[in-house]
Amino acid sequence: MAPDIARRGEPAAATPHRGGWLPVRPPERLRDAADRLFTAQGIRAVSIDALASAANVPKSGFYRHFTSKDDLVLDYLTRASTRFRESLVTIEAGHSAAAARLTALLDTAPDNAIMLNAIAEYRGSHPDMTLLLSRHRQWIRQWIHNQVVDHAPDEASFVALELAAIFDAFTLEAGDGVEAEQVRRVFDAVVDRTVGRGEP
Repeated sequence: MAPDIARRGEPAAATPHRGGWLPVRPPERLRDAADRLFTAQGIRAVSIDALASAANVPKSGFYRHFTSKDDLVLDYLTRASTRFRESLVTIEAGHSAAAARLTALLDTAPDNAIMLNAIAEYRGSHPDMTLLLSRHRQWIRQWIHNQVVDHAPDEASFVALELAAIFDAFTLEAGDGVEAEQVRRVFDAVVDRTVGRGEP
């Protein structure tokens, strides 16, 4: 199948490929720029001009693919949310014990960080984003609840809230090895108290 070619007037960037260099379509270049710039600088700090420049797409080309910056932000967050949910499916497939599943949740911190940053910057200011971010929070709590309910049915809802809050704290401290390790120990203590170790 022939590679996609950039629209007229839009420079064709390329990506390395086993058989040579293949053009990358402008929407994918814009998504890649969003991933890099939003993560490094925060969402609100990045302008459409900066996104277009980083993607090697003229500003007019931006609007051929996304109706607004918010449209691209929603795309960015939707992709992060999808990766997060797929990670949880992978965790469940790879671990049979509840304790191992819960501990592995901490490995998903990078995508959770994207959502936490968006909550801080966008909560309440955009209906679609607010709904997506709210569903992300609910998804985490429900997933944790599902892991602990067989072990602690009477306190599963409370533990889900507790571990979700500790997970957020771990996410926020991920750049600090000492602080993150301290939060990890708190998380592990709650897991041990609730489901034990080595239990299915």
